[in-house]
Amino acid sequence: MSAAQAVVAVLAVLASMALVVGLLSWLRARSQRRPATRASDPPGVRSYVSFFGAERYVGLDESLDETVTCGRGILERIAEDLQRQGLELGGVIDEDWGALLEVTGARERLHVCSGFRGEDWLIFVCTPRGPEVGLADTELVRKLLKALDASLKSLPGIERVTWHRAEDWSVGREEHGAPEPLTA
Repeated sequence: MSAAQAVVAVLAVLASMALVVGLLSWLRARSQRRPATRASDPPGVRSYVSFFGAERYVGLDESLDETVTCGRGILERIAEDLQRQGLELGGVIDEDWGALLEVTGARERLHVCSGFRGEDWLIFVCTPRGPEVGLADTELVRKLLKALDASLKSLPGIERVTWHRAEDWSVGREEHGAPEPLTA
């Protein structure tokens, strides 16, 4: 065996060992990774609400056309009620999928997100980390859900207010809806 062949053989062994070590490291890191969180609501809580009739609250800069986001007008109207009920709010922010309203408590922040779905409307409550992260059962969550429910049901033209658990909504089980956001 020539010196060149010996070097190639040693390099091939080293490359194989590096590949095995890299694969083992990747497998170890993968097994230690936390499973992805799924959207969930605490027992007795429903954080998604669908309803009809909010077209009358669409703002001048909004359109029900699918190319333009919609949700600011209804959130601005609901925000008035939420403030009267003592909730601390930020402004309404336009997003490419709808609109978002920040609600702040002593130790937490929540987002109220709204959008038009083509026939009906959707509002959901989530953490600032997004709708894929489950909510905790806190005083602020319960107060906000009750206030949203009261606001929607008091607005002229709003009908068929139906509350859904996040995990039902995310898999398309809208038939499991209920008339109230809280059961316990």
